[in-house]
Amino acid sequence: MKGWWHRFAPGVAYFAAWLLLSAAAFGVLLQWRGLLSALLLFAGVAPRVLRPLDRLGFILLGIVWIIVVGVLEEYFRKGLVEGQLKGRIARVALVEIGALGLYQILAYSTRWL
Repeated sequence: MKGWWHRFAPGVAYFAAWLLLSAAAFGVLLQWRGLLSALLLFAGVAPRVLRPLDRLGFILLGIVWIIVVGVLEEYFRKGLVEGQLKGRIARVALVEIGALGLYQILAYSTRWL
């Protein structure tokens, strides 16, 4: 007979992964926001124009993040039901690591501009 932990462990893993990867997605989006602002400044956008663009971008990134949180929740919940939670967590983590890696490459390459 399995203990109580074996019944609740997948649900705990689902919730923890959803919470951690949603927070990580927020961090990745904030990193991209900073890089995009720097690129706009480099492109010659006036600071008086950049401020409203940055505020609008912050609102849009917030909306994107809310959508990501909802999609992750559904994706992980379906993975929990189908028994594919580990693979789905790994895929989402790899996508976020890839986005952060691409950010790092772009941030490093634009340092010389």
